[in-house]
Amino acid sequence: MKDQITYRIPGKPVVQRNGVFEKVSDEIVPAGFIISPFPGKDLFYLNENKMYSTDQSLFLAQPKVISKEDYLLIAEAFLGELRSGHLGKAVFSRVKAVSIELEDLRDVFVKLCDTYPTSFIYLLKSSSFGTWIGATPESLLKCESSSCSTVSLAGTIPDVSGSKWTQKERVEQQLVTDDIVSVLAESQCDDIVCSEVRDVVAGPVRHLRTDVSFQFEGQYGALASAIHPTPAVSGFPRTDALRLISKFESHNRELYTGFLGEIGEDTCDLFVNLRCSRIVDDRAYLFVGGGFTPDSIPEMEWEETENKAKTLMQVLASR
Repeated sequence: MKDQITYRIPGKPVVQRNGVFEKVSDEIVPAGFIISPFPGKDLFYLNENKMYSTDQSLFLAQPKVISKEDYLLIAEAFLGELRSGHLGKAVFSRVKAVSIELEDLRDVFVKLCDTYPTSFIYLLKSSSFGTWIGATPESLLKCESSSCSTVSLAGTIPDVSGSKWTQKERVEQQLVTDDIVSVLAESQCDDIVCSEVRDVVAGPVRHLRTDVSFQFEGQYGALASAIHPTPAVSGFPRTDALRLISKFESHNRELYTGFLGEIGEDTCDLFVNLRCSRIVDDRAYLFVGGGFTPDSIPEMEWEETENKAKTLMQVLASR
């Protein structure tokens, strides 16, 4: 079986690639399309010279779904340990399952491209990873030669009249920005410049965004792995947050909050895999999460994940 990835980088035409995903075994990442499942320890590139694979799926089990009642109970315990451990932030995620009736996912891909022109849109069919579709608003790393940029994207409120940012969201977003700048400095990046914080709309929700530009000479894949996972998808301090996530999340995040995209000889366009769904038979498993800080309220975090799920659900339900 061959793997196939169809994708649209914002502002560029749709691309389709075929081949077999293989694990990268050294620090130099081959040019082409790459995927890194959460938490970003392993990199896979699409070998377009290889057409068939006998590899088994990395994700054999169906994603585990929990009820709202269970989510709130676990979230309270998650929040309690976050506070007692003095963490600034930790991301708690869940899986939402919806029944779907689809004749061709390519139609959904086209609709997502039309609906979200500034997002990275992809449709993946892989013997290793399964079938996924997504529309992520978050750039991880964009480079042209030594001129690079990344994005600090955090804090979420519904995109409706009357919604206002609170201190909780502003603190959450600043934690992400500070961590990214620190990692870039440790990675020997120069001329690091942060933009002003601004609002961005991502489907049914809004986020706070800071653009970070810098100069970098080195391997793009290694830098992406150093930046990822940012506090936007893990937490801060990163090691403590990942330990907390591992303890309380009952599902495997799989490709959710990993990263994917293109790496060239002197360019790269990589994106954090958000607003995504794994398709299994007639069900879509949507992966959604929220950033918990000491001021979080679990009921509100649940509502945030419901709003984030609408990015894909609105398109899936429109057919």
